[in-house]
Amino acid sequence: MHQHSSCGCGSRHAAKKPACPPAARPVIQKITRLSSATRDDSCCHDSGGGSGENADDEGDSAPDGKGYSWLINGMDCPSCARKIETAVQRVDGVSHARVLFATEKLVVISKTDLSKQVEQAVKQAGFSLKTNKKAPEPGFWLQNRAIILLSLLMLASWLLSSVDETSGRIAFIATTLAGIWPVGRKALQLIRSGTPFAIETLMSVAAIGALFIDASAEAAMVLLLFLLGERLEAFAAGRARQGVTALMALKPDEAVRIRGDRRESVAIDDLRPGDIIEVAAGARLPADARLLIPFASFDESALTGESVPVERQQGETVAAGCTSVDRQVRMEVVSRSGESAIDRILHLIEQAEERRAPIERFLDRFSRYYTPAIMALALLITVVPPLLFAAEWQPWIYKGLTLLLIGCPCALVISTPAAITSGLAAATRRGALIKGGAALENLGAVRTIAFDKTGTLTEGKPQVTDVVLLNGEDKTALLLKAAAVESGSSHPLARAIVAHAATLNQAIPVAEGQRVLAGSGIEAWVNGRHL
Repeated sequence: MHQHSSCGCGSRHAAKKPACPPAARPVIQKITRLSSATRDDSCCHDSGGGSGENADDEGDSAPDGKGYSWLINGMDCPSCARKIETAVQRVDGVSHARVLFATEKLVVISKTDLSKQVEQAVKQAGFSLKTNKKAPEPGFWLQNRAIILLSLLMLASWLLSSVDETSGRIAFIATTLAGIWPVGRKALQLIRSGTPFAIETLMSVAAIGALFIDASAEAAMVLLLFLLGERLEAFAAGRARQGVTALMALKPDEAVRIRGDRRESVAIDDLRPGDIIEVAAGARLPADARLLIPFASFDESALTGESVPVERQQGETVAAGCTSVDRQVRMEVVSRSGESAIDRILHLIEQAEERRAPIERFLDRFSRYYTPAIMALALLITVVPPLLFAAEWQPWIYKGLTLLLIGCPCALVISTPAAITSGLAAATRRGALIKGGAALENLGAVRTIAFDKTGTLTEGKPQVTDVVLLNGEDKTALLLKAAAVESGSSHPLARAIVAHAATLNQAIPVAEGQRVLAGSGIEAWVNGRHL
């Protein structure tokens, strides 16, 4: 998916002459706000080779040009995002490139449409652009085919080696060559895109070196464990993104629009301010909208954390993602596509990712020196003892290769971004929006928190705890009458009363003429008595 908008500089730009490519569609205000925030926060920078260093500390001016965004396939960890940034920054004409790992989005600021060049740069880095936002995820076997194949080859190699050592050695060499193909290809792609000191390079060098010293079994095992680690990273990344995914899922894909006497199902992107929509009971609002009927209750817990539905009167605005609790409602759309409350929250998440935590920035800079240093040290360990002290080559080559493996910066570089992304996503799932790793890091120094209400701290599942009787009313009879009146209501308090009455193991009377009283409650007739 490709999108574009103005650069957010505050002035109007002439319309773009070139047409968008086939998968293109106009971006909303997100990219405009991105570049505006970039200017205000002085985070523009010229990374040259695309070091991936956070822009928070560099530059004084905003990137010049228009904003474009794409969704990325295949990112398993935050370091993947840095590799893509590095590759895209090397494209001529790109003034700013940023990959938002939580939302899998690549944002580029440039004066002209560089879609083909950016796509090629991303491809050279070993990733791809999503062309269909709704494309189904590949199946388990397809995603894990390399690991499954390598595992089967490893098993066959061990069986052969137990029968014939020479055949087993040949089988392990074949297994290593099969395993090094995806890893080595990725390493070459990263080298061409400007990231020579990646973990794929370390693994490839170590595996090839192991073959030369006749340690083919170790080489094959290293590659299998590396591919398995990548899949585990992908799984962890998916878990970290669940909060954002759940937030995006709050909006339905389609809406029912009213045109005169005609109802039509339309994509939510086709809704415009002033459109009249109809939302069924239990359905979510596709956009921010104004209530047109006298009153209705809405479950706003997904956005506010308040578990009890809120009564809205005619003319009040309700945010997208809220659920109509008890009735079908007719509403007037007030937000443009991409500007609803949910879209603004998603934009805040993207802004939060833009500003890395201090420790994250430090580790990012440190890893750029650490990886080449490890490779240089491994080379010295390999060649110095044999050349200067006449030591045997094979043991020292083995030690140098071992250093390459244990010196891999993956845990160092990935740990902090992964922890921050997971923390932000976990907070989002629980209804708390934390603006970035810096704020999350500062929470460690917080000693006192004041909450203005308790609704955001509870589970949202009311229960009847006490029954207070007046005028000598029988407790059981009172509960059964209340449950009869509340039967059929989807209000959380109504469900709590019905659930409590069910524990009495007595038949609940049948209520007739149930009617909701706006702002007051509910009324009905039970056994000929008006309640």
